[in-house]
Amino acid sequence: MKKYEILICSLLISLLMSCNKDESMIKKDINSRFVNAEVIEIKPDSANIHVAFNVLRSVHLRAGDAVINIFKQLYPENGKEPTYQNYLRAKMIYDTISKEMLDFEGSEYKYRDFCYLVKFLVPVNENKINHTEYYFINKNNGDVIHRSTDWKTFLLDHKYDEIIDEVLKYYGEILDLKMKIKQ
Repeated sequence: MKKYEILICSLLISLLMSCNKDESMIKKDINSRFVNAEVIEIKPDSANIHVAFNVLRSVHLRAGDAVINIFKQLYPENGKEPTYQNYLRAKMIYDTISKEMLDFEGSEYKYRDFCYLVKFLVPVNENKINHTEYYFINKNNGDVIHRSTDWKTFLLDHKYDEIIDEVLKYYGEILDLKMKIKQ
């Protein structure tokens, strides 16, 4: 019986130590971003954070590659006129990256990680502004990742709108090529 009590006590102590360490890492991150921020609450939660950042990086890289490949199809080497095959390849590349982007946009509630919901106040002039963010602490490497609790704000903070604009820029040209080839 004593062995179980000792085991339970040691597990509770390690859990408390881990939470205190996580809280100190979160507070350190907040203080590195804001002067005189006041943490109000840190509580366990779950949200798509770690996977969201990884997928966002992947979508960003793949969108850049897609734009280059679409451009190559629209403007073939040696000044040749694009063919119907060029149109089909460009359209296929566009459709593929569009689907990946739409899947990512809808992934707010997928891939939920254990994280912390953190509420804190940031002084601005004489006022204090409420901030609420999710924090994920990577247990493998100690990285502290944070994102807004609002998915759209998270996307805007990481310039997702610019990725969309870059990909959409060529959609009109793809349609123009289709019309040009059909004539």
